[in-house]
Amino acid sequence: MRRQPTSCCTPTENLKQSRRDHRFSAIAFTLSIGWLTSSLALPARAADLSIGNEGIRVNREATLESEFVESHGAYQSTFGVVNLTTKERTPLLVETKPSDSPNTIFRPSTKIDDAGTPLDFPGSPGNAVPQPTGQYKFQPNNDYVFYLESSFNGRPTGILYSTDRLNPNAEQHVKFTGNINSLCQTGGMQIGWDDTGSRIVRDRPAQDRDFDDFIVRLRDTACPVGGTGEPPPVVSPVSPGTPVGQLPPTAPPGGGGSFLFPALLGAGAIAGLAFGLSGNGDDSGGGSAIGGGTSGGGGGGAPEPIPEPLTILGSSAAVGFAALMQRRRSKKKKKD
Repeated sequence: MRRQPTSCCTPTENLKQSRRDHRFSAIAFTLSIGWLTSSLALPARAADLSIGNEGIRVNREATLESEFVESHGAYQSTFGVVNLTTKERTPLLVETKPSDSPNTIFRPSTKIDDAGTPLDFPGSPGNAVPQPTGQYKFQPNNDYVFYLESSFNGRPTGILYSTDRLNPNAEQHVKFTGNINSLCQTGGMQIGWDDTGSRIVRDRPAQDRDFDDFIVRLRDTACPVGGTGEPPPVVSPVSPGTPVGQLPPTAPPGGGGSFLFPALLGAGAIAGLAFGLSGNGDDSGGGSAIGGGTSGGGGGGAPEPIPEPLTILGSSAAVGFAALMQRRRSKKKKKD
């Protein structure tokens, strides 16, 4: 004769168990929504504009401000943008003299980055470049490149490009400094040019590669005024095949963005998961504090790789679903 299932719990205990099951379901659902939203938002955010040594292309109208920072070289240069689709060339920043004061070319170059120092033919905003800012509107579905046209004693020395493959021997003459958010920060994305001085120094080994001959700072005019002002990390190292930095979309006036919501949602979901797990064994049904943890800080070993945000959210969602299924299996066994 089959044994009839009996209730192993009081009505109060059954109510507590039901609440815990609902809490796990809500946590798992929130994690899933956060993960999926982030997955959809990040690619859209990254696709707006790409800029680097491999080229410049936009998928939305974007106006970038170019600001002359300083120069360190004997050449007199003009910085601008070329629309490779329409073949239109637009100068933005123009040196009216090679440096703030006359200098001799017979003084050896330091062959290092002299940014922030008075060395190596220094040129400053308002002096060597009387109009130190300019703006350019990039249009969707067009290919662009920055250019630097130089001369020495009135004689042209050539044109260099920010896209490596357009230069002689596909050499790199621009170092981009910044990340995808730098165009919305005080420090901006920095472009350091190196013109090699090949018309003055013929011997190739004697030519420098200091990327301080003409330095420009880029900002997106659609971003809110201000920023962190922290030094941006390097996006394009001095090597071929440089990765491309990408510009975030326009931030709304409130300072939020499509990226912020999924990020906060994911963080809240992870916190909720921790709360749900810690409260699972509490039969009184009351809340419990989440214990704070510290990240590992070993001294001598190599740093551990940091998980990607989507990896964290995905793992958390998997844990939530696993916990939910385990609770339901336990409940079923008790009824049997």
